[in-house]
Amino acid sequence: MQTLEDALYKDLLREEAEYLESLNQQDVDSMVEAYYSQPVGSLGNGEQDVLCPLCQEACLVVHRGMFLCPRQQPHCALRLDAAEVGVSLGDLRQRLAACLEAHVRAGCLAQPTFEQRGRLGKEMLVMSCATCDAMEVIL
Repeated sequence: MQTLEDALYKDLLREEAEYLESLNQQDVDSMVEAYYSQPVGSLGNGEQDVLCPLCQEACLVVHRGMFLCPRQQPHCALRLDAAEVGVSLGDLRQRLAACLEAHVRAGCLAQPTFEQRGRLGKEMLVMSCATCDAMEVIL
């Protein structure tokens, strides 16, 4: 028997999928092209534009308090609850920049990787580096 919570969660996932599908591929491609051809932070939302740290191919969007990557699965599965931790896209951008800067200042020039870890409702964005064994929770 399916609980009410499971049903609500499935409805939320369905709504998010429909929303992301509504961002047609042409819009996604133009966002990616604009991101690579213009300085960071100049895509129309100023400081709010944040390149997805997982796929690094599209700018994150906010829908119903969730950070989502418009690339969707199988390309990208980023889905983080921004409302739960009270973080804006600007805050996320600052946290990403601070972690990357700290990694370089620590003396490692290797490219760190980002991944989403956790279980339903308690997802985290984590930066890690296989070269220096650094690990930092971004969100």
